[in-house]
Amino acid sequence: MQLVFGLSTSEAQAVHNEIGSLVYRQYTNKALQQKGDLGKDEFQFLASIKDALGMEQALCDELIRDQKTMRISVLVEQMFEKDQVLADDVRTMRDAAELYEVDLVEDLQVSDFKRERLFVCELEDLIDTGVLTAADLSPVEELCESLVVSEERASAMLEQTVQKRVSGGVLQAASFLKQSSHDAATTELSRIIKYGSLLDVVADAPFVTPKERNELYMLFQASLLSGKAEVGNKDEALAKLKALMGLGTEAAATSA
Repeated sequence: MQLVFGLSTSEAQAVHNEIGSLVYRQYTNKALQQKGDLGKDEFQFLASIKDALGMEQALCDELIRDQKTMRISVLVEQMFEKDQVLADDVRTMRDAAELYEVDLVEDLQVSDFKRERLFVCELEDLIDTGVLTAADLSPVEELCESLVVSEERASAMLEQTVQKRVSGGVLQAASFLKQSSHDAATTELSRIIKYGSLLDVVADAPFVTPKERNELYMLFQASLLSGKAEVGNKDEALAKLKALMGLGTEAAATSA
């Protein structure tokens, strides 16, 4: 090429670098999408391109790094293009970012709003699946590290999430009760107990009357006796539900 087009050595190398860079980007991007990372075969192919075109190793490393960073950026953006951010997608992105050693803030400048939304999404899933408990909050520490969220902000979001889910859960359970959907109401009550076990909160649901709250309590108690609701410790679950719904000792006692 250098002789045919009359290029100087530096000009010829610039053309080689441009061609090689295009191959590196396309090949690496495809491999990351299909396999998740570069393996032995991929590195051997890329090395053959580097040697054939006389590319510097530093340039090749930078091209691979850029594609890995771009891959994480695409995974983040794809989540927010969907109707709902899913916990499985958050975990997939976090695992890839850890594997590629990509920092969401330093490398991608992902906003606080997006990182906190991802945090809450996976936080709720950890609670729903029973992975996160009052006895083991270590999963939150992992989320904080990978999503670059401070402990103070994480604590605030945990409190907000628990309060929101407990309040909304009581309202939803009351709605199910009015529809005589007792199993659905029981399921919702079991869920708010799971959230409420993490922090001491009281449901902020002014449209749910004390009478309705007491009926929900009795429904859940009956479900425990019949085996329809499954909890670790029945007495602790009932005590927690009473506290979450703001029922007084006398009100709960009338249902015992």
